[in-house]
Amino acid sequence: KTRSAVSRGEAQSQVASFTNLMYTDEEWYDRIVYWEKDGNKIVTFDLADDKLQETAEPLIEMLMINQEGREVTVNEVTGEYVMDSQGNPSQITIAAEMNMVRETDVYTLNMNAQLQLYNPGQPVELPAVNMEEYSV
Repeated sequence: KTRSAVSRGEAQSQVASFTNLMYTDEEWYDRIVYWEKDGNKIVTFDLADDKLQETAEPLIEMLMINQEGREVTVNEVTGEYVMDSQGNPSQITIAAEMNMVRETDVYTLNMNAQLQLYNPGQPVELPAVNMEEYSV
């Protein structure tokens, strides 16, 4: 890894634009590292657990995951974005941990996603999901 002149502000802006967080304030990151390798800009980050939980709490409540005797926390979210020389994302890696405590039992869910983007910067067509095929 070769450290380069990618500015911290540029790195945070890239992270925010790709994740739609729009939190470019340093308080959202426990760690953010940026460098260039083979003409690509790479940003690696850890989101701050307290800010992440503060943001996730309304969603958790809306989904009624937090019920009496049960508590859900989202923590240890890390990510890496690789941008090509034109600033288009070409690879995105996200890892997160979610814990659920129910009475005395603790359940942990580790989520890992790696997305490789081919033809970065080009339009992509995604078919709509037929929601009639699913039931709750």
